[in-house]
Amino acid sequence: MLTEIIKQPCTLLLAADADAPDVEADQYGNVDTADPDAYAEVSTVCHLQQRRRAEEGDQGETSDTTWEAFFLPGESMGDRPSANKLTVGAQTFEFVGDPWLASDPEPGGAPADHWEATLRVTA
Repeated sequence: MLTEIIKQPCTLLLAADADAPDVEADQYGNVDTADPDAYAEVSTVCHLQQRRRAEEGDQGETSDTTWEAFFLPGESMGDRPSANKLTVGAQTFEFVGDPWLASDPEPGGAPADHWEATLRVTA
């Protein structure tokens, strides 16, 4: 089962809502991501798989990688999941869109037995 390989230690950075106490937001409700209260840290486990890597010729030394992250089904993705981040070791990944509940692709896999999320790193 897929849930058996979800065991890499990681930290979910759950984006705070602009209305949360002590969170600084601009006039449009955008949270200042430099604000220490902008994210709640949750230690958890995950599994990462790289999906795509690109180095555009006209962008110098810039690389862009897309990853797929897998989380256990009971994990909370917060109130603003598309604004979440994930830290694994020293690397921080940005969520691309909202995560979704998925079922195990193996025959007989349980429905909605894990979360999947698309992540991105640009360096």
